[in-house]
Amino acid sequence: MNKGVVNSLIKAFIFTVVASVYAGATLFFKDSFYFRTILSDLKIGGKTAEAAQMAINQKGENFELSLYGRGVNKQKLKGKDFELNYSIQEDLNDLKEEQNAFAWPIALIKPDKLKVTEDVSFNEERLEEAIAKLDYFKETKIIEPVSAEIVFNGTEFEITPEQDGNKLNKQKVKETVIEALNNSTRVLSLEESNCYEEPEFYADDERLIAAKDLMNQYIQTKITYVFGSKEETVTPEEIGSWVAIDNQGEASIDESKIREHLSELDKKYSTLGATRKFKNSYGQMATVTGGDYGWQLSIADETKAIMEALKSGQSIHREPIATVHSQEYRENEISNSYVEINLTTQHLWYYYNGKLVTQGGIVTGDQRRGYSTPQGTYRLTYKQRNATLTGPGYSTPVSYWMPFNGGIGIHDAVWRGSFGGTIYKTNGSHGCVNAPYNMAKAIYQTIDETIPIVCYY
Repeated sequence: MNKGVVNSLIKAFIFTVVASVYAGATLFFKDSFYFRTILSDLKIGGKTAEAAQMAINQKGENFELSLYGRGVNKQKLKGKDFELNYSIQEDLNDLKEEQNAFAWPIALIKPDKLKVTEDVSFNEERLEEAIAKLDYFKETKIIEPVSAEIVFNGTEFEITPEQDGNKLNKQKVKETVIEALNNSTRVLSLEESNCYEEPEFYADDERLIAAKDLMNQYIQTKITYVFGSKEETVTPEEIGSWVAIDNQGEASIDESKIREHLSELDKKYSTLGATRKFKNSYGQMATVTGGDYGWQLSIADETKAIMEALKSGQSIHREPIATVHSQEYRENEISNSYVEINLTTQHLWYYYNGKLVTQGGIVTGDQRRGYSTPQGTYRLTYKQRNATLTGPGYSTPVSYWMPFNGGIGIHDAVWRGSFGGTIYKTNGSHGCVNAPYNMAKAIYQTIDETIPIVCYY
């Protein structure tokens, strides 16, 4: 057989084989999808419409979502655990009919991606349970994020770096997982999806840097208060704690924290209404509680003063501003000048600059009628010459009027023939301290609001 005939036979054979394969494949693809057909993310090549539908029905049950956390910590969520189900609105038989069975060779080169509307459903409660069971949410494995902080290193304030931690926002994880399920995404990075709780402040946060700079500016101001023989100095750490960052990220002085600091100093050093011990004129130690005499820090005035000092950089070293009770802070306010009234013995002594000015018997509030003069250490409210005292059933003119406890005061009582003894028990005053004319006059001449009036039993 010559060579030409052989070649012709070979070509005929090849044509026959190719034609048979093409015809057979064409026949096959009349009932089945092209080999490289993709439905959503599901490969259904070579499947009939019925087989493809079964694959879709099983997709949710077989679905696995791989989660990657910080440190490449891989976890999986399985669709069967939360009843995941995928379905399409289109009829697969119609999609199959749209394929041209004779054009199947083209699909070998280019995949046939079918466009469909995919519906996703799942049991939300069980999805939440599945997420909660992930290792990411085990308490023993959670590391809380830590914000960058401003700390005092002994010389100045500096910023310590933040720590990211690995605490996830469960709600954010749920939302991100649902989005992945809707998109048939099978790999999810929790880091890239911003599912982690973040520190409030990072070391490069301009707000934090501004606060740190402000603190270092303020601690250059020295604030020292003098309380008698003692001093209280505000530490740099305390001054730093007065700086706050508001909702707009602005660093500023928090006045409330300054007031808190001053309130603590006032509690420590205030003598207003304090219990006092002093050596009385009988040489005995007497204890007096109550009254309105004493020293009290003026929180409003000092807050303003500190604010001005910090902003101007001017240091403070002085006794703090006080409310008007005594002119200066003294640890023993009953010292060289005071009025001593012994309510038991009905006797009064007035000392001025260490010298006894006057003394003698008095008459205080009527005990029988419930007008007893209260004990306590008081300050003079004011003093007045030629006043008229009025009350229920009386109007009495006096030459020297020195109130110290509301309507109670020291005054002359020229209508009385005697003082002292037990007169107060049955024929006392309405609460005032009745004194002889010359005694009242002597007290009136030099007493002022800085001189305590001590009433005790």
